[in-house]
Amino acid sequence: DVVEQVTVSLGEVVGASPADKALTLLPLSTLLANIAGVYAPLYNGSTAYVPDLADCGVSGSTGVRTDQLVAALHRYQPTVTVLVPHLLKILVEAATQGASLPSSLRYIAVGGAPVSTLLLKRARSLGLPVYQGYGLSEAASVVSMNVAGQDCIRGVGRPLPHTRVRIAADGEIMVG
Repeated sequence: DVVEQVTVSLGEVVGASPADKALTLLPLSTLLANIAGVYAPLYNGSTAYVPDLADCGVSGSTGVRTDQLVAALHRYQPTVTVLVPHLLKILVEAATQGASLPSSLRYIAVGGAPVSTLLLKRARSLGLPVYQGYGLSEAASVVSMNVAGQDCIRGVGRPLPHTRVRIAADGEIMVG
């Protein structure tokens, strides 16, 4: 099953362990939230926190209460989480303005839309361990991702171990 392959691959590439705590800050209506925020942590014996997003200050696709989001990160002390660029930008702005973010975070995956190199650099300059990835629902969500030690800030990383990627003669990216 492809969903299981993605789940297993995610754990491998991020070095998941039972000590990890994953915080889901995306709606469960997205495949990425389910695979990265629930299936992968549970498969690896980790803790998966799936709070009511409103309690974390997130409402709709763009409504975010920064103070509640930062408070949720402190309350759950996640080691891993997945953000869309909009949420990363909000955290970067909060940290730039003096908000303290938890030191528990060891891996923040960012995807769902292109992430500017400038935003990634700003986040890293603040000590946030952010890594861009790429995926699509037709491929069961995650196709490739950057990880510590194998990171290209201008790219979306290497394909996950179970994935085959090639470039067709016309430039189309083929994922299998």
